[in-house]
Amino acid sequence: MASKQAMQEWSERFAHTLRPGDVVSLEGTLGAGKTQLVQWMAQALGADRPASSPTFSLVNHYRTSKGSLYHLDLYRLETPQELEDIDYETYFYPEEAITFLEWAEKAEEYLPHGLIHVQIIVKEGEAREVNVWRD
Repeated sequence: MASKQAMQEWSERFAHTLRPGDVVSLEGTLGAGKTQLVQWMAQALGADRPASSPTFSLVNHYRTSKGSLYHLDLYRLETPQELEDIDYETYFYPEEAITFLEWAEKAEEYLPHGLIHVQIIVKEGEAREVNVWRD
C-alpha cells in the first residue's frame, strides 16, 4: 500500500471482514496511523459518532451496524495488572462486539488467543505497508 487513500480503502474493506468476537491488535510506531485506521473502520461500520483516540480515557465505545466497537489504547498502561481495574474481559473476550487494541503488547498474558494482528510499517512520506495475521 502506498498512499493514505489506499490505506483508507483497505481499512474499509478490512472492517467488513470483521465479526463480533474479533479482537484486533493494531501494531506500529507512534504516528504510524493506528488510530486513523480505527476511525476509518468505525466509519465504514456505521459508528454512531466519529472515532477518536482513547489515549486518556483508555477505552472508547461506539455502536455500529455489527454491534459494539471497543477501541482501547494501552500506551499509558504501566503494568498489565492495571487491566483488572477496567473489566478487561469485556473488551478482550467480546461476544457481541469487535475490539481494537493499540499497544496490545503492554497487556502481555491478558491477551486472548486468536488475536488478529494488523502491523503498520511506516514507509516514505505518508506511505504505509500493512501485514495481517491471526495467532
